Amino acid sequence: MTQFRQCIGKCALITSRYFVTQFLIRAVLYYIFLQSERLDATVREISPSEAWRYSRPMTPSYISSRALWTVVYAVPPATLLPRLLQTGDWLELRQAALASSLSLLSAGLTTNVLKAAVGRPRPDFLSRCHGAVRPPPLGRPCSGEPSVVAEGRRSFPSGHSALCSCLAVFASLFWAARARRPLSATSRALLALAPAAAALVAVSRVADCHHHWEDVTVGYALGALAALAGYRCYFPAVLGPAAAVPLPPPDQGTVERL
Repeated sequence: MTQFRQCIGKCALITSRYFVTQFLIRAVLYYIFLQSERLDATVREISPSEAWRYSRPMTPSYISSRALWTVVYAVPPATLLPRLLQTGDWLELRQAALASSLSLLSAGLTTNVLKAAVGRPRPDFLSRCHGAVRPPPLGRPCSGEPSVVAEGRRSFPSGHSALCSCLAVFASLFWAARARRPLSATSRALLALAPAAAALVAVSRVADCHHHWEDVTVGYALGALAALAGYRCYFPAVLGPAAAVPLPPPDQGTVERL
């Protein structure tokens, strides 16, 4: 009988009107995010005095887009499932999944809209546009691959930095709220590992000439703010007395806490 009631409770977690609405909102946001990946960026003219900023050679990314998306899809389950195994709390898992997905979608969509609106060229833009010709023939139409040139106009802010920062800060917030108090030096060091790793990703984007330092700085800050905002929509302050307990969802009365 107990197992049957638990099964009913788990089903209620994902069939309530509240969760279905939240799921549909994220589905719509994900669709908008995918469409925003195709937005044409603003075309900015490059003056001779600033050509040096955009004349770096084209180099492969140290962290490819495929690697980035592998991390984006793998880190949230790796962050949340150990907690489920530890506590068996499915309501906490659901709310954390809603929080993390909202954070990531907010960071990704905001980044794409800014990329298109600002249209800042990447450090290697002139190499994308005119190849290895030096000095680059400013004022002439680009002769490079159109898709490569178009991507070269989407430097600000850095998507890699924003998404990795969002993942890292959310993971640190989630586990900081559930760590024993007071935090030991070891706990503090472990909680700092994820943001530090995200910072290394940001640095790599400057090192491989795909972004300017301003791009990765703003991207990192944007991702961190999205993680904090998404987390606080569903959980109390990390340093509060009930930090590990989700804020009461609207369907609290119909969902049995497992």
